[in-house]
Amino acid sequence: MSIEEKRAQELERMAQDVLGKDAERWLEEPHPVLAGKTPRDDAEQAIEILQRIRHGIFA
Repeated sequence: MSIEEKRAQELERMAQDVLGKDAERWLEEPHPVLAGKTPRDDAEQAIEILQRIRHGIFA
């Protein structure tokens, strides 16, 4: 399994854990922090966003 595949799996799990039923929609929609890319397009940055949400850091 490649690093990218592992990162994608980590993103999916974390999104489900942090966002619950809203995870799938969040993963598919372009995000302003990701310069309009979807979280699936930039898993590394998206994981950082989810970590901030999890810890209550929104900026």
